[in-house]
Amino acid sequence: MSFQINPGQRIGLVGPNGAGKSTLLRLLIGELPPDSGQVVRARGKRLSYMHQSQEFHGHGTLWETLLLPFASLLQMRSELATLEHEIAAAEGERADSLLKRYGELEHEYSHREGYTLESRARALAHDLGFSEEDLGRSVASLSGGERGRVELAKVLLDQPDLLLLDEPTNHLDAEAVEHLEERLAAWPETRALLLVSHDRYFLQAVCNEIVDVEDGDLVRYPGSYEKYVVARAERHERLNAEWERQQGHIARTEDF
Repeated sequence: MSFQINPGQRIGLVGPNGAGKSTLLRLLIGELPPDSGQVVRARGKRLSYMHQSQEFHGHGTLWETLLLPFASLLQMRSELATLEHEIAAAEGERADSLLKRYGELEHEYSHREGYTLESRARALAHDLGFSEEDLGRSVASLSGGERGRVELAKVLLDQPDLLLLDEPTNHLDAEAVEHLEERLAAWPETRALLLVSHDRYFLQAVCNEIVDVEDGDLVRYPGSYEKYVVARAERHERLNAEWERQQGHIARTEDF
């Protein structure tokens, strides 16, 4: 098969159980090597993957776990604070050098939305059903469903160039699913996402393209899930008609 994902695409990956949807995600993220061919990723692009069922990665409080994807940003914040103190005491060329470094670092920090880090994390935690009091809870006290929601929050907060989600609505109530739909439907045009789901209403709300895993191949259907249902039925009608014509031709040829 040949498959490419471009910025701006919000792809829903569908197909029967065992067709290979999760395997394809693991190939894309690099967890599995391809048996043949190659997987090419654009240089400098970040990928995040939420498994359908995965080992929980977190320690301390829920709030500390939500901030794990921002380790580099928090390090930048610490360096900026250190530079501010050094600049206040520096003079001459030393001050100029520190100011230059501060300007470059501050630009990167601002570009990666470091100033809104905490507010974004709190808003997402609330959307996924966690209260302000929950943020101080030990992650050891979280249930399996709550841990699944934490892992979802972490990959969303990471804001990767390509987001891979395997059954992201598991463990979510109706209100949390609605909030997730809104976030993914507004996923930036400069980024892409690929998700596996059996929830047709969720796929309809989020995706602008459907990819069907069918007989070991990928069939792409541009547009919403509703358009996919119609286009897939029409395609199967054409394939059945072609097969019947072929069988008729075979029968006539054998008779001759």
